[in-house]
Amino acid sequence: MSAYIVEKNHIQYIMAAVQSPTIRFDFTYEDEDGNWVTVAKGDFDATAKLGNILWQANAVGVNARYNDNEAPEELTSRDVQLFPIDPMQLLRSLDCLEYQSCDAASWQDSVAAGIVRRLIKLAYQSLPGYTSAIWGAPEPTWAKVLTVKASALN
Repeated sequence: MSAYIVEKNHIQYIMAAVQSPTIRFDFTYEDEDGNWVTVAKGDFDATAKLGNILWQANAVGVNARYNDNEAPEELTSRDVQLFPIDPMQLLRSLDCLEYQSCDAASWQDSVAAGIVRRLIKLAYQSLPGYTSAIWGAPEPTWAKVLTVKASALN
């Protein structure tokens, strides 16, 4: 498959997720200097900066693959839109962005890749049933079923 620079609305969807109550907390990521950056709810300038990091990394990956020099437009706070976020769609959008961006040798250690990994984790944690699931593992009721079946064989 070919790689491409994703559409603006793709990045806008991810930026909306950062601002959405679906992601329960302010989003944080590690910048290129190792400092933790917080993108607070309502901070559209920081959200646009995050979007630019992702979109630029996407362009770097595509340009590395095709030996090109394409660049996406610069996003501003006016490009941040608020709308409902589906965690499963967010996962697909992030997987797509990662696939379209990963051809640069620098991708794995990039700020953008770290942002994508953190957003994937938060999207999983936002799926229905996640917070009500047992931390750890449930009691091994399956062992009782295997014991009963094994004893029936004797």
